[in-house]
Amino acid sequence: MGGDDEFTTREERHRDFLDDLHYDYFYVPERDRTQGLIRSRAAAEIKESSQRAYSYYKSAEKMIEQGQYDRAIAQLGLAIKHEPNEAVLFAERGYCYYRLKHYQEAIIDCSRAINLDPQVLRGNVYNIRGMAREALGAIDDSLNDYDEAFRQRPDDAPAPLYINRGIARFKLGDYRGALSDFDKAVCQLPTNLDAYYGRGRARIKLGDYKNALNDLRKSVSLSEEQGDMEMKKRAMDQISEIV
Repeated sequence: MGGDDEFTTREERHRDFLDDLHYDYFYVPERDRTQGLIRSRAAAEIKESSQRAYSYYKSAEKMIEQGQYDRAIAQLGLAIKHEPNEAVLFAERGYCYYRLKHYQEAIIDCSRAINLDPQVLRGNVYNIRGMAREALGAIDDSLNDYDEAFRQRPDDAPAPLYINRGIARFKLGDYRGALSDFDKAVCQLPTNLDAYYGRGRARIKLGDYKNALNDLRKSVSLSEEQGDMEMKKRAMDQISEIV
């Protein structure tokens, strides 16, 4: 039931399972306020070290917020010329590459950031690299990255990270592990339609059709409330296969 054809690359679907569930908590302070605090500290350190690098960095931040990732990459490149050992600059540029679907470049920059500072951005750089690796089909490697992100945030891991790891576990056939992660995401974000959808998919794989049906129906209801008709259709397709 429920073939795994949805677990394809982003290029093959406008909104596939990965795009639906890979949340960006790198630039969403209301979802993870600690990232904003960490970035503020990083900016202060860059400013103290190099005024010119700081100027490029702040310009890149504004471009990222506007979705102008290619322009942000150029500004971050200039900042890196002045501060070649600043891990945050590579992490931010890796994020931009990821958003532009330049996954190999994203992996390279995230790896550079990790080499400079394994604790950079409290594990978020591992999340970015994990998403890029997953997009390229390296699921085992992506799971390792998500696990490391959790190790760096044992007490306050955000729901998006649980969702990302849940996807990786699902794709590797660890349906109980995926269920556990989606369940934690639901607890953190009880109005999140994607978490319910993912949990429903995992429950189907485990033969728990009654609870899977409840999750998928909840996903449909939330989809209607949030105006996401594509997710509604996918959830309804899953429902039609188990009723």
